[in-house]
Amino acid sequence: MDSDLAEIRDFLAALHPFDLLPAPDIQAIVRTVEIRYARKGSRLIEPGNTVEFLHIIRSGAIETHDGDGQLLARLGEGDFCGVRSLLRGGTAINRSVAIEDCLLYLLPAAVFETLRRAHRQVPGAGHNLPQEAPAAFAHTVLDIANDFPRPVGAELSRPG
Repeated sequence: MDSDLAEIRDFLAALHPFDLLPAPDIQAIVRTVEIRYARKGSRLIEPGNTVEFLHIIRSGAIETHDGDGQLLARLGEGDFCGVRSLLRGGTAINRSVAIEDCLLYLLPAAVFETLRRAHRQVPGAGHNLPQEAPAAFAHTVLDIANDFPRPVGAELSRPG
C-alpha cells in the first residue's frame, strides 16, 4: 500500500464510526476514496443537487446552511458532510461551503450505503463481527445525520 493510501487508512481507522469496522473493510474503503482539495469559498453541496459522496473533512472547515441561510453546522477535521443527503436518497436540501481551504476524502455514495446496510444489527447479516459493532456503526451514522435538526442560532439563543 502506498503512503497516500496508508495515510487515509490510518485516518479512517481512528475516526468514529469507521473505528468500529474490521481492518479488511477499512482496506476496501480506502481504495474507493477520492481526494479533493477545495478552496475557501467553494460550494461543495447545493440544494437540489445530487450528492454523490460522503465528504470526510481531513483538514479545513465547512459551513452548512439551510435554504433560508441559517447556519446549521460548522464542521472541521474528522467531521462528515452530506450524510443527511445520502440518507435521503442523495438529494441535497442544504448548502455546504468551504470556509477554509479544505482537504477532503470523498467516499462514494454506493460504498457509504453498502457500509450502512452491512454494518447494522440484522440477524444473519453474514458478518463475523460482534453484534454491537455493526449496530453501533449504523446507529452512529444516524446520530451524525440527526446532529443538525435545527439552526445553530436556536442552540445559541436558548436561555440558561
